[in-house]
Amino acid sequence: MLRRTAACGVFCGLLAIPSLAQDADFGISVPVTVSGGATYTKRPQLDEPDASPAGGAFRAVLYPTLRMGPNWFGYAAVQVRSTPYFYYDAFEPDHELYTNVLQAFVGYSFRKSTVAMVIKAGRLSSAFGAFPLHY
Repeated sequence: MLRRTAACGVFCGLLAIPSLAQDADFGISVPVTVSGGATYTKRPQLDEPDASPAGGAFRAVLYPTLRMGPNWFGYAAVQVRSTPYFYYDAFEPDHELYTNVLQAFVGYSFRKSTVAMVIKAGRLSSAFGAFPLHY
């Protein structure tokens, strides 16, 4: 029992040691978020009376990142979705597939003593959220 408690204490102590961050200079990373949903509504029947009230859809967002050295990088956010995934899609009885590029840019970052700077060029998201895009 004493050995088990001591081993557990040593293991927890090792987990508490801070590790240094590691960032690769070259490489590709592609995180993905996938979600799905199901609906049951009579909205599609407003357009086509014989349309099914049940429906299902999915949404996948890919976030590819490319590191091209210690300073250069590329990033994108691409959305692939089927209808009726969002609320406003529920009025359409058709099932379609859409692809949208949410962001895509190339960047350069550097650090000199206490100053860090990042320069980005491409399609960037708004700094003020989505409201100004609808205004």
